[in-house]
Amino acid sequence: MVEDGRARRLHVAVEGFCPDLRIAVLGTEAFAHRDDGAVLRLTSARLAALPRIPPVRDRHGNPARALEDLHGRWPDRLFASVVTPEGSGIANGLMHYDGHDWKPTPGLTDVNAIREVDLWNHDRLVVRVLAHDNDGLFDDLRVLVPEDSQLDMARRLSVCGRETGFSHVTIDRTGVMGIALSCPDAQHLAIWRFEDDAPVIHRLDLATSVGSPFAVASDTRGGFVAAYRESILVHFEPRGVRVLDVPGRGARVTFMDVDSKGRIWILRGDALYRQATSGWVRERVPGLGVIEQVGSIASKTPWIRRRGTFYLHGWQLREDGRILARDGHGEWQSVPPPRSRVFPGEPLYVDFFFPTADGNMWTQAHSRRRHGPAGREIPWLAILSTAEFAEPIMCSDARARSYLGEDPPRL
Repeated sequence: MVEDGRARRLHVAVEGFCPDLRIAVLGTEAFAHRDDGAVLRLTSARLAALPRIPPVRDRHGNPARALEDLHGRWPDRLFASVVTPEGSGIANGLMHYDGHDWKPTPGLTDVNAIREVDLWNHDRLVVRVLAHDNDGLFDDLRVLVPEDSQLDMARRLSVCGRETGFSHVTIDRTGVMGIALSCPDAQHLAIWRFEDDAPVIHRLDLATSVGSPFAVASDTRGGFVAAYRESILVHFEPRGVRVLDVPGRGARVTFMDVDSKGRIWILRGDALYRQATSGWVRERVPGLGVIEQVGSIASKTPWIRRRGTFYLHGWQLREDGRILARDGHGEWQSVPPPRSRVFPGEPLYVDFFFPTADGNMWTQAHSRRRHGPAGREIPWLAILSTAEFAEPIMCSDARARSYLGEDPPRL
């Protein structure tokens, strides 16, 4: 977040030896989680004041083999995608946290992979899955509704039968859902209002095949904008379809989003463009190197992450994680990452960032240096936040405890 033209600093929230440490952002909440099912809600309060979330288990009551991601919202609609042993192979499942414990989610017993999970109008669950039946595998979209404190399948969406592909589900603030659909002969986008029994489906007719979109964003007015790999932007409105002009030449469009004023932002090559009344305006982003990530466009503080290169004795090296944020005056300010709290003076390098709905930023970071007795390499990871942490949390396991000690709070 940027205040008074100056970028706030990032602070260490979690740090330590934790090779499978990941972060999930749900609305305004952030959660750290690990493969073994450990989940911790992150706030700037002290750890002792945080409510404990029990470790995630699979539908058989066994520890999760891998906790892939968290979905939904805190506290009564929190879902975990888990991978568990099943017979001679593995299976994907969706566990639901009801505020006390983790329970299986009905209606997903035939699922091979969970692609995406969204909440619709605060209570219905939209799950994009790879499912199976006697005829093989197929894409499917499930809408699950709560009934008697459980979730049951309500309906499915299909355009061209088993060949229907689902690539994106986007839900705007008013509950209008945009669903990108693909069939062998055409691309479609469905606009489904919560109060309607069925969606309005628009067909995209172009002279060339464009494949599925890589991004779909709400236009803030009940329609959706879809971006395709061939640098084609399409505006799907409730009453029709319109192909938009795209600025720049050569490089493909690799990012697209819409801000709170309905303006489209795109990244083409290393040029970041913003839609304006008179056309497109190129943002003046300082520094060199590839822009690898753009985010938080919907908030008042867009962020970007650059990756530069430098040379040492003929070797090309990466310069990771230069973060910039756009202030209220339209200027881009550098947001330097903090130093390690455990190894004083050692820098941390940002890998990815995750914006929250209230404008805060969480990032996943790493240290380049090797840590451990006798030079043994220990993967050192961190989670950083624009919210200052009163008591950073130590993430480690038994292999590092003798080295790091037991004093800090742990994930």
